[in-house]
Amino acid sequence: MSLLAPESENKTTAGGLSRRRILQGMAWAAPAVIIATAAPAAAASEAPGPHSDAPAPLPTGTGMTVESFGTDYQANRWNETVGGKLKAVNAQLYVQNKGNSAPNSASVILIVMVPVGTLQNPRWGIGNGNGIAPGEPWTLASGPTVTNHVATITLVYTGAPLGPWGGVSVSNLWVETSGNVAGQTATASINATYQGNFSSFHSASDAV
Repeated sequence: MSLLAPESENKTTAGGLSRRRILQGMAWAAPAVIIATAAPAAAASEAPGPHSDAPAPLPTGTGMTVESFGTDYQANRWNETVGGKLKAVNAQLYVQNKGNSAPNSASVILIVMVPVGTLQNPRWGIGNGNGIAPGEPWTLASGPTVTNHVATITLVYTGAPLGPWGGVSVSNLWVETSGNVAGQTATASINATYQGNFSSFHSASDAV
């Protein structure tokens, strides 16, 4: 073979294939490699898009509800911390995780709103002293904050998760007032989330 003369494309190899047929075979094989490498990208494009992490609401009547809520005005409420009496709204409430299929609670937030008259920094507590008495399964998240003569206190439940029909009470939650607020409205609301990424909201009102 001369170094200056190109080989014939039709020259037959030892196996009986011409150079032209080998090149044609490679040309047909190349797209197959491209398609094979492109397939994962196509599969990825068909994957579900990003999903929302927002909890799904439980059916009405299921989950944490303010099962009972009662308030009254007390003109002479004894306070151990003060060592004397004060004017206050006293509240009793019970919340329950209703429903046989209710999932276990993950977070329970209680918001209590009571009229306080002209006070801007009312004292408050659970029990006979100021703040939360030892042993209570609640901790203060915020408050009391006063807007339009109404104090808002936000509590977070810190006890064990509540399963179906499990409940927890708040006894003798009191908030100081400047005077008689009988007949005005108090409200208790429960914001809850659950294992399995569910949520619920429920509120109840009572005339002081």
